[in-house]
Amino acid sequence: MEEIEVKFFIQDQNIFSKKLESSGAKKIHNNFLMKRVVYENPNAPEGDWIRVRQESDCVRVTFKSKTGEGLGGMREVELTVSDFEKMCSIFEQTGVKKLAYQENYREIWEYRDTEIVIDCWPWLSP
Repeated sequence: MEEIEVKFFIQDQNIFSKKLESSGAKKIHNNFLMKRVVYENPNAPEGDWIRVRQESDCVRVTFKSKTGEGLGGMREVELTVSDFEKMCSIFEQTGVKKLAYQENYREIWEYRDTEIVIDCWPWLSP
């Protein structure tokens, strides 16, 4: 499955969610805390990085590699694991450089085979 990601700001999450619902969209997950750690391997080419992400119901480890510009410019390899903290510990103990830790709240909707995600970041509008 190919992923095409589009991002935009919304003014009011409640109004946007009501519009989704009235359009026939189905809420898949209520707001949940999502946390992620991004790692850089200093031996990898520039533009390659690893992310460990705790989602509502699983933990995913994703290797991302920049392959070009535009919509199809990233290659991803993803794996589901059972423990966020242990996976982060493995990377840190092997010397992979931690770049960032991030938290945000996420709500997920589905509409006509399309996933719609509303992210709320600290100090930013959704």
